[in-house]
Amino acid sequence: CVLKCSTSCYTCEENLPNNCLSCVAGNTYDPVAKACNVDMTCNSTQSCVSCSTGYVLSNSQCFKCNISDVNCLNCLSSDINLCGACSPSFYLDAAVNLCKKCSTNCTSCFNENSCS
Repeated sequence: CVLKCSTSCYTCEENLPNNCLSCVAGNTYDPVAKACNVDMTCNSTQSCVSCSTGYVLSNSQCFKCNISDVNCLNCLSSDINLCGACSPSFYLDAAVNLCKKCSTNCTSCFNENSCS
């Protein structure tokens, strides 16, 4: 078994998923905080290959999503105002552009009535 690190960490301390040791592409490492931060310099100096949660990759650049829903993980590359994916146990209600909670005992769902 391998520990699943937090979204921006490439590797992390054993049993501490939020204490990063290295970062995924598009992020820079902060050794004091043991955290990964979005490297916005890649927008002007190099091509990004991935972005942190809350950012979307478009034309090899990371753009900050403009979404207030805390359960939305990222936005669409075609529109930073539209949610593209929701947190686990939530589904995207595209009609209102919000992440809504799956029904009880459903860890993943397509809509409020269909567990996946």
